[in-house]
Amino acid sequence: MNIAIALSGGVDSSFAAYKLKEDGNHVEAFTFKADNIFNTERAAYVAEILGIKHHIIDISKEFNNKIIDYFVKSYLKGYTPNPCAVCNRIIKSDIFINKIIKYRRFDYYASGHYVKKGEYKNTLVLKEHSDKLKSQTYFLSLINKDSLNHLLFPLADYDKNSVKKIMLSEFSEIFNREKESFEICFIKDVKYYNFIRRKIKEKGRKGIFKNEKGEILGNHSGFYKYTIGQRRGLRIARGERIYVYDTDPIHNIVFVGKEENLYKDYFFIKNPNWFYPPSENESFLVRTRYNGKLTKVKSIENSNNKIRINLTERIKAITPGQLASFYIEDNLIGGGIIDRFSL
Repeated sequence: MNIAIALSGGVDSSFAAYKLKEDGNHVEAFTFKADNIFNTERAAYVAEILGIKHHIIDISKEFNNKIIDYFVKSYLKGYTPNPCAVCNRIIKSDIFINKIIKYRRFDYYASGHYVKKGEYKNTLVLKEHSDKLKSQTYFLSLINKDSLNHLLFPLADYDKNSVKKIMLSEFSEIFNREKESFEICFIKDVKYYNFIRRKIKEKGRKGIFKNEKGEILGNHSGFYKYTIGQRRGLRIARGERIYVYDTDPIHNIVFVGKEENLYKDYFFIKNPNWFYPPSENESFLVRTRYNGKLTKVKSIENSNNKIRINLTERIKAITPGQLASFYIEDNLIGGGIIDRFSL
């Protein structure tokens, strides 16, 4: 088969490319270029070592408009965005496939995600990886359903430790110091809120902290510095633990209160992305953060152009802007961005 693979030069995508070639496929690697965000030189070196053709696709314009601008604007609207999930949808599936078609038509497009493809009731879905700590279905819950037909995930039957061992054995000169990164790729050596300030050219607008009674507890320099569930860095002396439980981006207010204020048994999403839309009486689960607890959904209802997800129990720190991913057993059936509760 002719297979195109998104190659970052990291151990996961490199192993995926190596495995596909070892299995007898014709493999060509494609690396994204967006200003100085991605290490195209390392990816080119890996491709050379693997003996596969390497291409660089400049997505600077799309990345700035669709990912970085989305990230900044979301924070300024009172959300805590998940740019990786949006990137997987817009860049790593849609734009990736559409741009590569201009080179030639491949049978499949592959990536180094720890996830499986499968079926649920005759519908193509993604499945949780056996390595639960590394399973990445959560971050792929927004990808276009139609793109699933064209995607391959060579790491479906491998765990992270096995992948590292194989690559260290075969290519120790490249991966002997490989470190995992949990940071946002376009923010380096700076706090995210300082990155936002640079983008909007602002030193910080004076705002206030309020409690649930409406009492003013202190000042801050920008609501976007705070996210739901945050406890540290508030600099408010109250003699008890207090947490951020909401923000008002219009009036630059951060609401703080006791831990109990963080718990909710419902949330809203807009425009859910369903691989398999559940029937009215079909039981399914939701996860509201990566590797977070799976919680049973009680019901779904339409509410003012949003979908309200009602839960069977209260869960902590449901955060607007983050992902909600939906499951039946180990089948990822869809996902959506959590909307604000107010405003």
